[in-house]
Amino acid sequence: MHNLDGLTLFFFLVAVLLGFGGSIWWIAEAFRKSIPWGLAVLFIPFASLAFLVTNLDRAGKPFLMSLASTAIVILLGTINKNFLEALNVDGHKNEIAQANVKTSPQGAENIAPPVVKHIAAKQAQVHHSAKHHDHH
Repeated sequence: MHNLDGLTLFFFLVAVLLGFGGSIWWIAEAFRKSIPWGLAVLFIPFASLAFLVTNLDRAGKPFLMSLASTAIVILLGTINKNFLEALNVDGHKNEIAQANVKTSPQGAENIAPPVVKHIAAKQAQVHHSAKHHDHH
């Protein structure tokens, strides 16, 4: 596990709060405009963008709040390499690369969840037992 310094953690929490607050505010403004706008922003892709463009007076500040959140996270990721490692941004990709799945089918075992490994082991036991009984 990677340790984050207090300042990085503080700014990350600020970014999360800004993003969450901006999103809630954004949705509230859409519902204040009308129920159809609110539902559209919640459930229809790109409706938020349409709401921003057509209602800049209502959506501008929540949008900037969310944008500030994104900017803080990007800034943290560029300044502090431990930040991305702590978030495990590319961890899954690294596990797959380390398993070398493309060149070795057995490499897939390295990234399989424990439940899958357990099931595979049970199937191998059953298969081995069946072969053993066939030869007798």
